[in-house]
Amino acid sequence: MGLFSFLDRSSKRSVHSRRESSLQESTDTVMKQGTQEPESTAAQKLTPEAGALLKALSIFHCDGIQEKLLIEGARHVHLKACPKTRLDYEKARDELLRHNLVKWDSKKTELSIHKLMQDVVRKKMGKEEREALYDIGILLISAVWPFTTFETRNKVWRWPVLEACLPHVTQLKEYYNGTHENKVERQSTEAAILFNDAAW
Repeated sequence: MGLFSFLDRSSKRSVHSRRESSLQESTDTVMKQGTQEPESTAAQKLTPEAGALLKALSIFHCDGIQEKLLIEGARHVHLKACPKTRLDYEKARDELLRHNLVKWDSKKTELSIHKLMQDVVRKKMGKEEREALYDIGILLISAVWPFTTFETRNKVWRWPVLEACLPHVTQLKEYYNGTHENKVERQSTEAAILFNDAAW
């Protein structure tokens, strides 16, 4: 390896390290909840609802997170801070947007979140919280998943929904398989039903 090639690679690693460190510090700031007013915009703390939404986003695929996926099944989620109505969801979403923690495609009504941000959020979770959020992810997807019979499973009307949801189902399945650092070690009946219908 030439000197210039070595220096170039070292520089790229250094930049990546600084970015990850900066992202960690930013997330540390906004994830902490408190009662005091923030001294600046950069130090502003997330509300419980926005924090819960950010955690939910961390368990899905980073791109193409449909808003209806986050809204339609929310009323069944037994998590106090989780936004249950569209209005509460929009308030939490807008707060995350103000902090530049997510991106929003208003035409597709989809959210996206950087993978590094997902990693930082997940690393802050203990095993119990991680498994609870895994169950919530299964519940939210199941609320919009086009379940059907074996005879009609290949109907065309299912394809758009399957295309939108499969990346997120795959992500959750990988958590269970342990391909991610923070493995989920248990399986629920709802997850088994969803994975079975998705042909796993």
